[in-house]
Formats: sequence, structure tokens, C-alpha cells
Amino acid sequence: MRSMKLRMRSWIMLASMGGTTLVLDTCNPAVRDTVLGGVEAASTSLTTTLIQAFFEGLAEDEENPVI
Repeated sequence: MRSMKLRMRSWIMLASMGGTTLVLDTCNPAVRDTVLGGVEAASTSLTTTLIQAFFEGLAEDEENPVI
């Protein structure tokens, strides 16, 4: 069951990214560059936030150990 969910999520992500590429293929180059730049910035920001949250969670565990 878990494998099926993972496979479905992967398929949806792949389809959405592929669809975005096809849609932007016929756009004005300036518009395409602006959209892709925004997507890149959002992806980078999200990744950075998740990594920071992970390490902050580890730091909190060290400060307040569970007995």
C-alpha cells in the first residue's frame, strides 16, 4: 500500500513538471525566464527551510533529552 502511494506521488510530480515544461515551451522567452526563476527561488527557499527545521529539531532534542 505504501509503495502504491509513493509511486502515485512520484507519477503526479513527474507529470506536473513535464506539463509545466510543455506549457512554457511556447511562451515568450522573457515570460518563461521569469516563471522559471520564480519556481527556482521558491524551490530553493522551501528546501532551505526544511533543512533548517530539521537541524533545529535535532538541536532541541539535545537541549531537552527525553528520560
